[in-house]
Amino acid sequence: MESNRMPKGIPYIIANEFAERFCFYGINAILSVYLVRYMHFGDAQATVWQSLFKSGAYFFPLVGAVVSDVFWGKFRTIITFSIAYTRWRRPRPSGWPRASGSWPSAPVASSPACRPTSAISSPARTST
Repeated sequence: MESNRMPKGIPYIIANEFAERFCFYGINAILSVYLVRYMHFGDAQATVWQSLFKSGAYFFPLVGAVVSDVFWGKFRTIITFSIAYTRWRRPRPSGWPRASGSWPSAPVASSPACRPTSAISSPARTST
């Protein structure tokens, strides 16, 4: 007997797609501005990194699909990549190695992006 009901997981899939697209388009919209203003990249270099971000966003799901279909299966692939992602993104104490030695980490409190507006407009004071 056929059922006309949707599977129970559909709302989760829709919510995940919404969150994924919101994240992608939100990052994509401001990535080059962030790279130029706060990371001090040139315009051309920021454009290259933004293009690499877009390429990776479309390429790595294909890698996941191949790994899932050929090697591990969907559940093991999802769990393994999710654990790897969360371990890589967790905050680390200062002095610990980052996941990538060449890419700068997220802005820290000393960055102009994280200071209050009053702190940005006044010069930084150093103690001697």
